[in-house]
Amino acid sequence: MPLTAWVTTVAEARSVERVRVRLRCPERGPDFVDEHVRVALPAPGAWARVGDVVHEGSAAPCRPGVLAARYPGALVVAAHDGGVCRLRVGPRGAAVVLRGPRCGGPGVLPWPVWASLVHALVVAGVPVGGLGVVRVRLTLPAARAGTPGGTVPSGRPERWRGLPCRRG
Repeated sequence: MPLTAWVTTVAEARSVERVRVRLRCPERGPDFVDEHVRVALPAPGAWARVGDVVHEGSAAPCRPGVLAARYPGALVVAAHDGGVCRLRVGPRGAAVVLRGPRCGGPGVLPWPVWASLVHALVVAGVPVGGLGVVRVRLTLPAARAGTPGGTVPSGRPERWRGLPCRRG
């Protein structure tokens, strides 16, 4: 099932972003829009408790389970390191492991973006396995006020095609 996603983020506070994901899958009808709060740990104040997606850098295989227990209101929790991102998804905490090149490197979407995509897929009722064929356009906020658009660290334009990570 070909799927296209547009991801837009806006910084809310340090380590906190409001994320908007628009999914387009011609076979499923009109576009679906998901808006949620994504929190990178450690986060200030009570932000982690209200995050819909909570993530942190960690190579520990058990870390997603610990995060899911600590932040039961999050639909998706993720622990990522290098080429692996481990998630707990949904109210039952289904385990998902995404593997790929060092996500976040030049031309590759960062793991937190993939966690947001998983959130949008779950909310839209699309199987998470759809990540294997998703095409992503990431819109980053302006680097400073008055600057239209932004760039990814590699200097590419603000809208770019993400390289899908393998589900593993």
